[in-house]
Amino acid sequence: MKKQTLAVLIGLSSTFLLTACGGSSSASNTAAATNKVVYGSIDGFGSVIVNGARYNTDNTTFSINESGGTQADLQVGQVITLLGDSNGVASNIIYDLDLKGPATAIDTAANTFTVLGQTVSVSNFTTYKKTSWPLTDGQSVEVSGYINGETLIASFVELNTDTDVELSGKVTNFSEVDKTFSIRGQQISYSSLTELDLDDQLLTNDLQVEVEGTLEGGVLVATEIEADDDVFENGTELEVAGIISGFDNELQMFVVNGTQVTWNDNTDFDDISASALTDNLTVEIEGTVNSAGVLVAEEIEISDDANISIEATISDLSAIDTFTGTITVLGLEIAVGLDTRMSDDDENPNFNAMFNFSDLSIGDKISLDIAGDATNGYRAEKLELDFGTENTSEVEIEIPASLIDLVSNTILGIQFEVATGVTINVLDNLAADAEIEIEGTINGEVLTINSITVDD
Repeated sequence: MKKQTLAVLIGLSSTFLLTACGGSSSASNTAAATNKVVYGSIDGFGSVIVNGARYNTDNTTFSINESGGTQADLQVGQVITLLGDSNGVASNIIYDLDLKGPATAIDTAANTFTVLGQTVSVSNFTTYKKTSWPLTDGQSVEVSGYINGETLIASFVELNTDTDVELSGKVTNFSEVDKTFSIRGQQISYSSLTELDLDDQLLTNDLQVEVEGTLEGGVLVATEIEADDDVFENGTELEVAGIISGFDNELQMFVVNGTQVTWNDNTDFDDISASALTDNLTVEIEGTVNSAGVLVAEEIEISDDANISIEATISDLSAIDTFTGTITVLGLEIAVGLDTRMSDDDENPNFNAMFNFSDLSIGDKISLDIAGDATNGYRAEKLELDFGTENTSEVEIEIPASLIDLVSNTILGIQFEVATGVTINVLDNLAADAEIEIEGTINGEVLTINSITVDD
């Protein structure tokens, strides 16, 4: 999200980036709220939930792809910029897609595809709207996610129904004579443009830009070109989620989604130490931007990567409030929190965009991605309702080989037996992190395995 867009939306003064963005005041609020910028993916609604916190949106101004909008225009999984305060009130929410165009080079082994030269990586945590993985070659999609080096990690992928395309990146092969340039090998022509929105900068090689247009014979014919400036003003309170790249331990610096981050002796590390920082870690960072445009981290928290996927039926649940609680699936008690990405099934004809914990019922079939273990407890990272499932006894599990006990014949403590014709020997001598896909049926407390696949 471009800094200048933030400034226009909230009427910034030249001195303070966020002084215009406060919540409502009342006699009960004796202390002024602290304003901040929050960057992360939407995990749910009931107002808006992002980075494990819920923000009131009663009086929020929304910007959707640089146009006006409402909360109803947002989707779970989209990465947003939220301007809010410490009382949990959002004054502005901005969504700007990262990439739009035809999907090519679809690789189901690597879980990647390419759009306009940009490599996109998907995972179990990716949320899909009106499409699913694997994509169809040539299918036009809109992607929102986090940059990790040269790869866009997709948080949200939606079928695109128009002919417009969009991408961002550094200008290369610039030709003022031909009025062309490239971004990651995608040729772009701006010959039909009479005005560029570059904030007094010159269009030249290495300039970071955002381009919108249409594809004509493989060439992106630009209808709009903007400078893509992700630098925040000195003193901005910033909370950002993303993936570490460009890690430099000597300089105590790294990059998260285009934002330079540094840490020091005053940084609080949550569930991680400074020595454990490295590239490709998913983190959430809170801090203040300094005069050099670098985020000085006050707190760094690592995000657990879900290593277990389950499709099964809820046998019990207990609500803490409308948004959080615990569910029991296959005998496992699993915590559902504000940082759990929750969504209804996209195929549900009565799709509930505001789906949350209170909409769950015993007997519901769900898809879960969970982290944790039996000692420290299990936590749901992602939960999606499975609509129209006829056989609720059917179970699918994706799990590391290390969590299957062939001595006691248990998976996550669940007793299993093997159906006739299924060979359990395929699990012998596997690496501990080998991914195993299991399909079966649950009868009482026993899982009958009908198929076993080792994911190469």
